[in-house]
Amino acid sequence: MKNAGRSFCCWLLIAAPIMLGCGESGPKLYEVAGTVTFKGQPVPAGTVMFTPNQSKGGKGPSGLASIKQGRYDTSSSDGSGVLGGPYIVQIIGLDGKPAEMSPEGIPLFPDYTEAIDLPQQNSTKDFEVSALKKPNR
Repeated sequence: MKNAGRSFCCWLLIAAPIMLGCGESGPKLYEVAGTVTFKGQPVPAGTVMFTPNQSKGGKGPSGLASIKQGRYDTSSSDGSGVLGGPYIVQIIGLDGKPAEMSPEGIPLFPDYTEAIDLPQQNSTKDFEVSALKKPNR
């Protein structure tokens, strides 16, 4: 009987942290996906970063997604979602041709930024970066 009690206590000490750690931690994050084009063509590589626009009440963690063949998705293995609300989006677009110091190539355009509002749900947002278009802030 003593061994059964010890076994149960040992099991509880091992299982409790695992069971408690399985729940969600932190706020609910939403996924954002879409396309990034430059002069009407898909951007081959790069990054889309979503930073809460604190001047408009944005809060929470920043979101991130890699651009691959003109598409991005924060739910990808190297991405992270957003809370929704006001964000500043920064896009770094690369030509996708590996170079000595840049495995994803050289920049296609200066870093592009735009102020947007994201819903508090999974969503789609496409970006068209044009050489003539001035970014919104």
